[in-house]
Amino acid sequence: STQSTWVNRLDVQIAMNVINPPVVWEACGGVTYNQIDTQTSVFPLYQKFLAAKNLRILIYSGDTDAIVPTTATHKWITKLALPIIHDTHPWFVDTNGEQVGGFAVEHEGLTFTTVRGAGHLVPQDQPARSFYLFDAFLNGRSI
Repeated sequence: STQSTWVNRLDVQIAMNVINPPVVWEACGGVTYNQIDTQTSVFPLYQKFLAAKNLRILIYSGDTDAIVPTTATHKWITKLALPIIHDTHPWFVDTNGEQVGGFAVEHEGLTFTTVRGAGHLVPQDQPARSFYLFDAFLNGRSI
């Protein structure tokens, strides 16, 4: 895939601070899951990260993701009971004219956003929208 070709380039691996490059990478290569993996909650980890108060967390979800549905992600984020800084709102990106890129809600310490038209592999499905989202988050701009 184009993604594998790009991430296997030595210059890209050096830029990503890969330890002991070159490392051969492939999408979902060698990953296996079992029933324990799928039933173990990461909820306590998010509570721990948010308690640190010095982290900003971005959670994103493709709105057509059939593996990890947006509704399920929204449900566990709601259970964190975080104060809302900016309630649910559309965000826009210029892809052949300004379009809705998805919907976001910004909580204290955590931003949750959907990406319109993306499935489970958001950056692969919607690269322009993903780039906008990551760029805004990493540069401290509201989404």
